[in-house]
Amino acid sequence: MLPASDLRLPNLYRKTPKMILLEIIAYFFVDLLFEGLIMGIVRFFRKLGQLFAGKNRTEKQPKRK
Repeated sequence: MLPASDLRLPNLYRKTPKMILLEIIAYFFVDLLFEGLIMGIVRFFRKLGQLFAGKNRTEKQPKRK
């Protein structure tokens, strides 16, 4: 995939080392962001699952007794 900047400015194909460095940093931050998002979603669903499991256990136990 091409970065949006390349699509907007074709002259960026003649990249300076500074541009390459900035691009690497940008990709690194995007990767971190997406990883954080995915981990956050996973943790959120795990917590939801624990909550629902806890609720179901507390609801089912009185019915069994």
